Amino acid sequence: MKLRDLSIIAVGTFVFQFAHATPEADKSSLDTVATIQPVSTEKISATVFNLLDLIEKKSEESDVDQKTALSLKIDFLVKTISTSAEQFLTREGISYQVVDAAPMFTGLLQLRWPTYKISSAGRSHFNRLAKRLDQTLGTSIIYDPIGLELTGGNGAFISEYNALYVSSLSMTVWPLHYVVSHEIRHAYFNGVRRGKVTYLEGAPVHIVFQSKESINPTAMNQGYTRYASFEELVTHAHNIEMISRATIQNLKIPGVIGNQMFLNNAVTIMLAIAENVVLASDRALALLQNGEPISIQRVQNQNQLVVKSQDESFQLSVFVKDADLEKKDFDQIRYFKNQLDRAKKLATFNLNHFPEAKSSDVLPVDPLNALTFQANQRTFLRNL
Repeated sequence: MKLRDLSIIAVGTFVFQFAHATPEADKSSLDTVATIQPVSTEKISATVFNLLDLIEKKSEESDVDQKTALSLKIDFLVKTISTSAEQFLTREGISYQVVDAAPMFTGLLQLRWPTYKISSAGRSHFNRLAKRLDQTLGTSIIYDPIGLELTGGNGAFISEYNALYVSSLSMTVWPLHYVVSHEIRHAYFNGVRRGKVTYLEGAPVHIVFQSKESINPTAMNQGYTRYASFEELVTHAHNIEMISRATIQNLKIPGVIGNQMFLNNAVTIMLAIAENVVLASDRALALLQNGEPISIQRVQNQNQLVVKSQDESFQLSVFVKDADLEKKDFDQIRYFKNQLDRAKKLATFNLNHFPEAKSSDVLPVDPLNALTFQANQRTFLRNL
């Protein structure tokens, strides 16, 4: 697999993305190593694209001298990107601390680079957001100008680090880029599991599945067929509201060409997720019916009730609070089944809200109907 084809880094991580245009790379600057000239944030993506090309060439090169020359060019581009990122933050009055990039990114590239933890002490919009997330959830905001370009996304909440990662494009958008807003909701759900907040507490979304093979091999969209958090049932409702509002008001969505088509795709992806939730839930319930046991695992200081297939090609995990697990009359099987039954009802609600669209077809979505989706879903959850 080529580096440029990598799209999602998954396990234990909630990553949301839509494809976005990558600027054409200007490769003439790679011919010689010269004095670093900072580039604008608009060109950082193109510079990262060049960087990934060089890393790929180096991995395929056998000549020692050529490898050394490519290493020099790689170091030069990393410094160019870092200098540009730091100058952008300074120019925008965003206070930050330099920290190492996350191993989940650096391990793929066998490369190290600096990232930027947004301080909670500054006065900029992002500094104030960092303060609020830190005080409420203990969550950090990390600007990573390289790692997210690797995934093709503009934001990622990484639960392992309790950190919200944002891209160069996302750092230039205020009010928040819709992807960042989506990822903040994942951070809040993680906060619910850690006892920090009560955001939509009781919603049957603290569930994840993993499968070595696609659970829906005939689906057009394969993005969530091997791993998904059931949180996506709710977080995508937020996306759809933001995109439909922009479509109705004819507002520009950063990184997007054609709001109506983008809304169609957003609904299509959400419907595919809902179908996968039903399929994964049914598979887990069938495993229970066939006598597979529930095990208790402790992951990131959180309890999970886990059911696996005998060959371990599929597993589904339901998070459970310490207080519930410690109850003398706590029935693991009953709790597990109840959460999956409620999750299936939520998924079915999502599917039924868009009669004009199917997950297998991109059909025109009514923006006015889409605008009501999140509010109607909240009402449904209160009564579920």
